[in-house]
Amino acid sequence: AQNQVRGIYNLTEHTLAEADNRDALKQMFLEAATAKDSDGDGLLDDWESSKFGDFLQGPTGDLDGDGRDNFSEFAFGTDPTNGKSNLAFTTRLRIKNSLPYLELKCRQRAGAFLEYSVETSDDLVHWRTTSNDDLAPLEPARNLFDGTGTSEVTYSFKEPVTSRSAKFLRVKAVPRPRL
Repeated sequence: AQNQVRGIYNLTEHTLAEADNRDALKQMFLEAATAKDSDGDGLLDDWESSKFGDFLQGPTGDLDGDGRDNFSEFAFGTDPTNGKSNLAFTTRLRIKNSLPYLELKCRQRAGAFLEYSVETSDDLVHWRTTSNDDLAPLEPARNLFDGTGTSEVTYSFKEPVTSRSAKFLRVKAVPRPRL
């Protein structure tokens, strides 16, 4: 996630025509791609190391005092050490067949470490998780390659916006259960 060198495998010395060499290279790739959370706090080790230099900050901490906990900053790609680092959520209406459809664009942690859901409410008290029948990604996630380990996702509601009643949206992130 941090674009760091994890190892070097010399293909001149280790031909991939040999099964043992292919297996060794495959193992290097698998280890580099494995998300690690050694303290079990829901924050990946490489993110904690790069942002804090250690594993002492927990998911509920707010080092920069901006009102967003470390887990939210991790999940949505903001900097937990910079109070001016803002969440990148945008909404817009897209016209399709002369009808307005609501779109939500946000950053999400790339990979399969977290699960995201979009919830709606009419009153900010009662929340309902939207289903695939209500909401769908408009296009595949776009990796940002900006060092945050996030991708940009645009969701679109499948039904047009037809009433004038207020609707509220929120995006929820939770750690994916480990197998």
